[in-house]
Amino acid sequence: MYVFTHALLGGALGVAVKNSRHCLVMGTVGGILPDVPMGVQIVYTVVSGMNPWDIKWWKPTVVVSDAFHSLPICLILLVAGWGKPSIRSLALGMVSHSVADVLTHTITSEFTATYLWPLPWQLGKLLGVWEYRRGPGRLLPKWPEFLVEAASITAIAYSLLKRKQVQET
Repeated sequence: MYVFTHALLGGALGVAVKNSRHCLVMGTVGGILPDVPMGVQIVYTVVSGMNPWDIKWWKPTVVVSDAFHSLPICLILLVAGWGKPSIRSLALGMVSHSVADVLTHTITSEFTATYLWPLPWQLGKLLGVWEYRRGPGRLLPKWPEFLVEAASITAIAYSLLKRKQVQET
């Protein structure tokens, strides 16, 4: 999925945990956090004058990205922070990111996360059952992703309006 879809989905899960602005932000951060190492790597290589897609610069980032996309690590964080709504929102955002990536990313190169790090297993046929990438310059999401975005926006708007109504009474 696209980064903005991950952010919306994480934010919607955050407000589902607790209807607060803090949980909305933590869920949104959790939704985009797994892709942050790749973004930092791209900026670093471009600023350094290197080709950002040259595989030799990606080796350290792939390990960090695997850890951030790891379903076992996200689930451990979710269980460990269950009593704290902000940590639960962050963890749910990260879990939603990884689950969405499992469904939308096929293994196309060494850049694809394993999703089970540090475990030695692969997810196999689950990977990429709904590949979303449409090619360079085509930024419009496929209609199922659009539905996820619309549902997430609706959930966030509903929770914010509901909280405003409670504050007014």
